[in-house]
Amino acid sequence: GIMTHKQEQEEEREVLQSIYENEDHFKQLSETVFTFRIGEPGDVKSYSVEIRWGEDYPDVPPTVSLDSIYNSRLTLESKRAIVAALLTEAQSLVGSPMTYSLFEYAKEQAIELLELESVECSTESTADDRDGAMRQQKEKKEVLSKQAKRRLADRTNAQGELRRGWNWMDIIRHLSKTEGSSNQTST
Repeated sequence: GIMTHKQEQEEEREVLQSIYENEDHFKQLSETVFTFRIGEPGDVKSYSVEIRWGEDYPDVPPTVSLDSIYNSRLTLESKRAIVAALLTEAQSLVGSPMTYSLFEYAKEQAIELLELESVECSTESTADDRDGAMRQQKEKKEVLSKQAKRRLADRTNAQGELRRGWNWMDIIRHLSKTEGSSNQTST
């Protein structure tokens, strides 16, 4: 039959708990409020996202907040940009469990935000300097920098490129694989 919102939330809560079981950057503050820390405390770009489920979640997007004291270093623009990006992402995932996807997405955003701010702040240097710096960064960020640069080059299109939610069933399948055969009974 059709699950109620409460049942869907219950199921998603269990999945979140098993995904983040021993990770200290994930916290469940209540049955419907979760926080996720991106980066390590002390990182310039470390920040904390709070996701709050309303009664009708996941048929409506959750509330996304960056108002935690932990984020006091971030500029207001950065906070707004991250929240806006997360809500856009949430919009495309409405109707399915999306908290994990949003936290993962926030992680990606952190790296892009970092690149965005450093690109905007850096003064033009000589080509040689830039190439040297690029080479150093390249090893670390091979995969992300391509995406990030593409989005930087065409920021207006950012939303178009962001529409890809995680496949929830894959995550659950992956979880049941990693947990081995100890709990094969399904409810």
